Amino acid sequence: MNESPGAASPAPTGGPGQAAPTAPTGGAAPPITPPAASAPTGTPEAAAAAAAPAGTPPVDTPVVPERYELRLPVGAALDQSDVDLVAKLGKEHGWDNEQAQLTLDEMHKNLVTQGQTFRSELDADPELGGARLEQAQLMANKVLDRFLPATDPQGARLRSTLHKTGYGNFLPLVKLLAGIGKAMSEDQPRMGASAPAFASASRSQADRLFGDAQGIKPPS
Repeated sequence: MNESPGAASPAPTGGPGQAAPTAPTGGAAPPITPPAASAPTGTPEAAAAAAAPAGTPPVDTPVVPERYELRLPVGAALDQSDVDLVAKLGKEHGWDNEQAQLTLDEMHKNLVTQGQTFRSELDADPELGGARLEQAQLMANKVLDRFLPATDPQGARLRSTLHKTGYGNFLPLVKLLAGIGKAMSEDQPRMGASAPAFASASRSQADRLFGDAQGIKPPS
């Protein structure tokens, strides 16, 4: 029996491993719906989108103030130059005022920790620590006062930096300066019977070398 013209053949049933049926030759291809646009995988946008639940509004961008209002931590060795540095970094990285303040506070904490570490190492040193520390500091200060006194702008800057960073107690630096100071003292000529009063036997060795609290100093 012949098939009537225009009768459609039944569509083959696709089983496992069989190709899906294709559109009849000459027929119009079904429209292709493009996939929804999404952020490339591996980008911060994709990670944020994956972590945020549906319907969560985007995180607000930090508001960079025209001028930061920053406060130095209580007892901090930091100064205005550190505030200016944090403000500059804040502008470059787009921080709001709270982020800039947290950065300044963290800077202070790090310097305090560093200074405490340096001092602990210095105290524990068998050569300079303990009862010997005061003499080592006197020797180190003798070198600074001789070659870069506090009255010199660079001398004042050096002392400020040593205090701020804790490097005034940095063991290798103290050892170096104390060694130089000791060598300078040993090179001084012995004083005779006419030595000034600050060299009398009743004074301690430190007083004879560096003077007493009233500001008496030995000759250069």
